[in-house]
Amino acid sequence: MFRGPSVCRKSPVLTAGAASYFSASEMPARMWENKTILIEYPFYQKHRLKLRELIEEYHYAAVTIFLHTDMRTVYERGRNRDHDGSRHPGHLLNCYHRETFTPNLLKGVQDTFVSYEDFCAGTAQKDYDIHLGLRIPVDVGDFSAIDFEGIIRQIIDYEKAV
Repeated sequence: MFRGPSVCRKSPVLTAGAASYFSASEMPARMWENKTILIEYPFYQKHRLKLRELIEEYHYAAVTIFLHTDMRTVYERGRNRDHDGSRHPGHLLNCYHRETFTPNLLKGVQDTFVSYEDFCAGTAQKDYDIHLGLRIPVDVGDFSAIDFEGIIRQIIDYEKAV
């Protein structure tokens, strides 16, 4: 939803700010039509106010599935993902254009992962728990322990209640 084939300086949400992106997106129209919107994005407090305004304006029933686990696990998974060579270059570079990309642009980038302390400080500052509508916390420390049926049941029950 936020990325096209050519991305420079990350997504519009990060550069132009959430307010201008959400008002220009299809989101308000889909809310007005009461259609389902599924967004997988690491929203944080910077986005919360505009999302809440849209939810209230369109009387939209929101569900926030908040994925969490201990910070060391999150850090290690991110670091491993950035180092294994399979991650799309648009996630690793400040500026990415498919037409001009060459693999040598990634040299050294994968070695610049932030320290654990800086990662924790940045995560705490952003506060990813935006808590809009029904909040379903899911511990992703052990993927095999996730109760997917329970999550679906909560969403269905919420949908019936609103």
